[in-house]
Amino acid sequence: MEAPPPRVKTEKIWSNEIPQRAEPAEPDQSLVTNCSQEMESLRLHLQALQRQ
Repeated sequence: MEAPPPRVKTEKIWSNEIPQRAEPAEPDQSLVTNCSQEMESLRLHLQALQRQ
């Protein structure tokens, strides 16, 4: 069996790939809306199932 690559190497790659942002990015509003609608329809579906 081959030895796994040294951990230091992967940590170095990760720190290089992730950009350091000074401030958090604004959430994509359409994504937020879609998610809320999805949650709402799931909740209604669950209620309908519980009533059966």
